[in-house]
Amino acid sequence: MDYKGPTGVGNIHYNFAKPAKFDVEAEKERIRQSAVERPNKATSEYEVRYRSYASYLARHMHGKGIAERDNLVDVAGQLVGLSFITASNSRYLGRFEREHSESELEDTPFSTPRMTSAVGYETRYQTFKKAMDDKLPGQTFAVIAAPIAKQLRMNMASLYNAKYKGRYDKEKKNA
Repeated sequence: MDYKGPTGVGNIHYNFAKPAKFDVEAEKERIRQSAVERPNKATSEYEVRYRSYASYLARHMHGKGIAERDNLVDVAGQLVGLSFITASNSRYLGRFEREHSESELEDTPFSTPRMTSAVGYETRYQTFKKAMDDKLPGQTFAVIAAPIAKQLRMNMASLYNAKYKGRYDKEKKNA
C-alpha cells in the first residue's frame, strides 16, 4: 500500500476511508418534511386541557343516557381541572360538539341541542306552565321544577317567577 505522505491518525483515516457522499437537497427535503410533524411552538394550556377533555367524552359517552350527560361533562372537567360551568360552556363542550359530526354524536347524550341559561321568556314560561300542569295535588312546585331548572341551567327563583304565575293564573281563569 502506498500511503503517499505521513501516517498520522488523521492521515490514516483520510487515506483509508472513502469520503461519504452527502446529498444536500435530499437532506433539506427530509428536514422540511419532519418540520411539518413537529410544530415550532408548544401547545397552549387550553389546547392540552381541551384535548384531554374531548378524549374523555369521546371514550365514555357511548351507551349513556341524556340523564348522565352532566355527570360526563363534570367528570371530564374535573379531570382537566375545570369547574362544571366552564366545562359545559361553549369554549369546551360547544367546541366538542362542533368538532364531532352529528353522525358521530348520534346515539349519545350529546346529540340533542342543549338549552342554556340564555333561554327566552316564552320558553321559560312554557316550561313553567308544563311544570304546573304536570303537578299532582300533593306535590310541591319545587319537586317538579327542580330537574327542569337543572336542565335549563337556571335557579328555581328564576323559573318560579311572579310574572309567569300571574300569566298562568289569567290563562287558567279565561280557559
